[in-house]
Amino acid sequence: MSAATDTQATVSSALDRIRGRFLDGLDMRILNFENDLAAARRGGDEARPALIEIRNEAHKIAGIAASIGLARTGAEARAIEERIDRELPGSSPAAVLTGIEPPLEAFLDHLEELLEQAGTETAG
Repeated sequence: MSAATDTQATVSSALDRIRGRFLDGLDMRILNFENDLAAARRGGDEARPALIEIRNEAHKIAGIAASIGLARTGAEARAIEERIDRELPGSSPAAVLTGIEPPLEAFLDHLEELLEQAGTETAG
């Protein structure tokens, strides 16, 4: 094996491990999103901090997803993050929630599909 091939194999192996850890933690990330979404829906004093948590989790996913071959996941997470960044400072949490709820629900469906695919790949 050449040095370049060795390096490529090492990088590929490292990315596979990172992707595996990301997928292993995805069920907890989904649960966190769902809990924060429920808190935002309840309104009151919990709503704004819950939206900030949704934004922060989306930011984390956006930062890693494209690097591990999940470009769509990263793009959807980034869109949620940016929308909250843009709207939360000047809007009520309820107004922000109205705008992010449909794309967030679609994003959560996408994350659940990733989990299912990962489970199928592991089992198969």
